Amino acid sequence: MRISTKGRYGLAVMVVLGQAENGVTAGDAAKTLGLSKIYLEQVFTLLKKGGLIQSTIGKGGGYRLISTPKEVTALDILKATEVALFEETEKTVSTDQILENTLGDVWGVLDSSVVTALSGVTLQDLIDKSKVSGEYSYDI
Repeated sequence: MRISTKGRYGLAVMVVLGQAENGVTAGDAAKTLGLSKIYLEQVFTLLKKGGLIQSTIGKGGGYRLISTPKEVTALDILKATEVALFEETEKTVSTDQILENTLGDVWGVLDSSVVTALSGVTLQDLIDKSKVSGEYSYDI
């Protein structure tokens, strides 16, 4: 499975937010991760629209998690940042009904397997893994 830069950065920035007690600014997150602040702001916008983080404006402002890291899954994060990845698989019209049914079955199994696997990985799991390795990993 190929996850885009937004998806990988979304996972990484959520780890940073999960480790921060009082939230972080986009600039601080960009510095911590060695990424572009402008690009990370786009990721923050997606995560905010996805209902995973909130922002505060002004002195002491920044981004914070809405839920605890144990309540957020990799699926939640990737659904917010990888919209196309979770669109229902298109089933093309085919004159060969057997082929159409078979492909529908395969895509259905694949779609449900991805959802099940990503639901089993929490943000807390990713935070714990980054503490052990000392690095921010984008691997699930």
